[in-house]
Amino acid sequence: MLHVHHYIATYRASDAVEERHEEIRRTKGPDQWFQKVEFSFGTILPKDFPIDEQRYSDFIRLSEKYYDPIIQTRHADVGGESMHLGFADCALPLILEHNTPNNSVALLWADTEGTNGHHAMRPLFRRRQRHL
Repeated sequence: MLHVHHYIATYRASDAVEERHEEIRRTKGPDQWFQKVEFSFGTILPKDFPIDEQRYSDFIRLSEKYYDPIIQTRHADVGGESMHLGFADCALPLILEHNTPNNSVALLWADTEGTNGHHAMRPLFRRRQRHL
């Protein structure tokens, strides 16, 4: 048996884990995957936790206006789409004690010089990049 514990997850991620696990089981077949996998979570953030257009349209516009696309690197490739709402558009207003996740909104963590006509981004909370 494999037990996977997540210390913190969004509501969306807690659902996606189960869906992706089932997809892997179907793809690999019963002999190529763990017979039993259990998932647990220390904290699951509320369903309405991410920033959304309906409730926070002013903030979304602000995050677009003061966005510098230079933060998109080969380690955070989102297919050419903007990362103003963080990696994979997760739009998390989340800061952790040890770091700021890249799936949090970029205004919280991005630090750029503001070249090519874009605004410089000054983070409210520094992000330690693990990949350069």
